[in-house]
Amino acid sequence: MLASLVIGDYSMGFVTTSAAAESLLTVWIDYALPRRNKWLGILGGRLYARWCVRQMRDAASARFSASR
Repeated sequence: MLASLVIGDYSMGFVTTSAAAESLLTVWIDYALPRRNKWLGILGGRLYARWCVRQMRDAASARFSASR
């Protein structure tokens, strides 16, 4: 799996808060470099983390935009 090559242990999550008539979504990922092949994490960890966060953001946006 790509995740285990590029990042080590990680946690991912999101928080929603009300903001007037809208909601604010905060998506996050916290990760460690992999134990083996740390150079892969240094090269690709940030890109992979951004991709993961973007996927969560886009999925939430699509889901809740559809319910309007």
